[in-house]
Amino acid sequence: MASIMSKNKKTHKAAAVKALTDAEAYFKLQKLDSAIKEATQAKNLDPNLPNVDNFITAYKIHIAMSFKKNWYVVLDIPECSHLSIIKKRFRALALMVHPDKNLSAAAEDAFKHVKDALDFLSDPVRKEDYDKSFMLKNKAFAAAKMPETTAAARKAAAAAAAARARKAAMEAFAAKVAAERKAAARAAAKIRKAAADAAAKRKLAAETAAASRKAAEAAAPAAAKEAAASAARSAINARKLREPMSELEYGIYLIMKYSQNYM
Repeated sequence: MASIMSKNKKTHKAAAVKALTDAEAYFKLQKLDSAIKEATQAKNLDPNLPNVDNFITAYKIHIAMSFKKNWYVVLDIPECSHLSIIKKRFRALALMVHPDKNLSAAAEDAFKHVKDALDFLSDPVRKEDYDKSFMLKNKAFAAAKMPETTAAARKAAAAAAAARARKAAMEAFAAKVAAERKAAARAAAKIRKAAADAAAKRKLAAETAAASRKAAEAAAPAAAKEAAASAARSAINARKLREPMSELEYGIYLIMKYSQNYM
């Protein structure tokens, strides 16, 4: 396993060296993008490959000079940077692209470019005029972009207002539905209460009628007995008027009349 890993490592290192050699060849042909691509591949294959970062930095400085002579781009710092930042950046780049430290064919001219950038930006008068040109350019660019930015802002504001309106409409609809449901629930509760009250009244009426019937049924035998006794008393009184009885006969008659067997 260790031997396989060692073999792979050697293979990657050899491929990295070849890629860096190809990068140098592309630079000499002034194919700067291809040079950076090959040097980056070499770094990916072997991050510890000597000077690979310095080669890439030198290539990038040449690309910066090929597009437009912008000294801030050459130094890879923001426009209108303070002189202290400029000097600090120059020292860092000088260590990377000085021909004594960097074996790339791009190193000599890359060092010359960063030195020219330092010399130019170290002159207060030239730097002031140079920075003013950037400020004017940026103002003109901002002014040109302003209508587009304003239109975009208006569009965004309109979209936000429409979203707020939709949200308010949805909330109002939800509130309306909730209120209607609440009212329907109250109405249903009233109906249920009325039905319960009516059922209670019907039950009370039924119980009252049943009690009345029971009372009437209970009172009927007593009334019948009272009527029979009254009739018997009347008959006895009538008989006494017709045929006076003795006290013994009268007693026997009453016993026979009102005894259980008789009734």
